[in-house]
Amino acid sequence: DKNKRQKNPENNPENNPSVLTKAEGNLRVWAPGGAVPGLAEQHDNRALMIQAVQFWLLFGGVGARTRRGFGVLRWKDFEVDWDGIRSLLKSKGKEHPMSVLQGSKLLIGDPRQNAMEAWAASLKPYADFRKGNLPGAERRPHQGMASHSQWPEADVRRQHKNAQPRTHRNLPPDRDPVPRAALGLPMTIHFGKGKRTDDGTLEYGDGGRYPSPVITRPIWKDGKWLPCILVLRTPPPSPDQIHWKDDSRRGRFDLDCSRWPARWWGRGDWHHEEDTATKAFVRYLMDLANWREL
Repeated sequence: DKNKRQKNPENNPENNPSVLTKAEGNLRVWAPGGAVPGLAEQHDNRALMIQAVQFWLLFGGVGARTRRGFGVLRWKDFEVDWDGIRSLLKSKGKEHPMSVLQGSKLLIGDPRQNAMEAWAASLKPYADFRKGNLPGAERRPHQGMASHSQWPEADVRRQHKNAQPRTHRNLPPDRDPVPRAALGLPMTIHFGKGKRTDDGTLEYGDGGRYPSPVITRPIWKDGKWLPCILVLRTPPPSPDQIHWKDDSRRGRFDLDCSRWPARWWGRGDWHHEEDTATKAFVRYLMDLANWREL
């Protein structure tokens, strides 16, 4: 019953979903103009079509939440053109108001036994980075998790709801720092210990989304499953379009990441050298021993 599921969450089937891992199917692609004699030959986009399908298979998928690795597909009878993908990612191109592959960062981890393990390995560093309470953050290494996130959004919410002094946790006097907004919106802030009335959600625009530029998934490469994280080249959300769901006022938010996370034990203060959370996340991954850029 409902009370039993609440006391023992593991008994709730919704908390233990099954994952289909061995489904197979066929993909058919139709070229524009194929029904008009001579038109397909004049506009032979086969190479571009194959490249588009490759990127969709590698970084897209079927269904919802594909940016977190759901619906991943593998093209069994086709070798991915990794040199071409690397070349495209390394190219810069012009600025766009949307996410583009040119100039994006693709990082891969060490091989895993299967796709599920590679998937889990791709999710962990992103989850750790977003939480901001890694072992060693504020506490010395090997002392376990810090009790308080080193990101400022929760403190901004506390100040907004309870009018706490701006000196709390060193918040700037005239701006509300929300650097993790660059990692995707909406973003919900939860508090424990019965303080749910302080919970809040940061939204973008009129209740719309700002899609995360971070894609986590397993990929099949050279006969092995690898954890993969693609950080898309994406313009950050406009601070003027960010607001709390229960407050339409805008204009105070700041996405600068150079001061956050507030404290971080580790190899230097690299995270203070980047101005956005997406760039800081790439630096964080590169600092891990088992991750490297493609």
